[in-house]
Amino acid sequence: QKAQNVDNEPISDRIITMIKKKYYLKKDTVLDERYLIDEAIGEGGFGITYLATDIESGLYVAVKEYAPDKSFDEEEFEKGLNRFIKEADVLKEYSYLDGIVRVWDCFKAENTAYIVMDYIDGITLKKYVALHGRFDYDELLEMMLPVMKSLVTLHRHGLIHRDISPDNLMIGMDNNLYLIDFGAASRIKPDKTTTVLLKAGYAPPEQYLHDGELGAWTDVYGLCAVIY
Repeated sequence: QKAQNVDNEPISDRIITMIKKKYYLKKDTVLDERYLIDEAIGEGGFGITYLATDIESGLYVAVKEYAPDKSFDEEEFEKGLNRFIKEADVLKEYSYLDGIVRVWDCFKAENTAYIVMDYIDGITLKKYVALHGRFDYDELLEMMLPVMKSLVTLHRHGLIHRDISPDNLMIGMDNNLYLIDFGAASRIKPDKTTTVLLKAGYAPPEQYLHDGELGAWTDVYGLCAVIY
């Protein structure tokens, strides 16, 4: 079955400069002859995440589609697509770590790309706090320690997340915390200019600058802002 959008048009016929209208995969769309789409469960500036079933295993998975919500020319679209695929590579490399969402597959289809990940049955930390109020400090610290330890490993390998915030931390039904969305992740490159990608309120001052010096401290600031 060819992947189609809500207007029953092939995705390959989409116009890249989508500003006002979001396109979603139809329910029961099959991607890569394996992943059966159920419904959209989340979206951000560069992607839409769907709940899907892996036909081979019968298990639920999360499928993230590269779908920018602002106007892009062809060159910008390709750069963003490459960053998206890089996110999958990063997650595959470090998916053995506690508190890091596990990636199973990544493929291109219909002029875009898709990442297949573990489906985490739960809610974001942002939504949890909005519904239930703030955490006890000791409880929150206990939940965050596995993520912190995994970040230490990432930092030792020269990788920073750059986008730690309450909506990028998921609380699963197992009561564990998972760091998601590595779309802004970057290798630490001294004396190199970087693209400004940040979340206001959780990004440190250096992240607002093209030539700001980023490092492990950038993620530490984000973690502290989340705890606060």
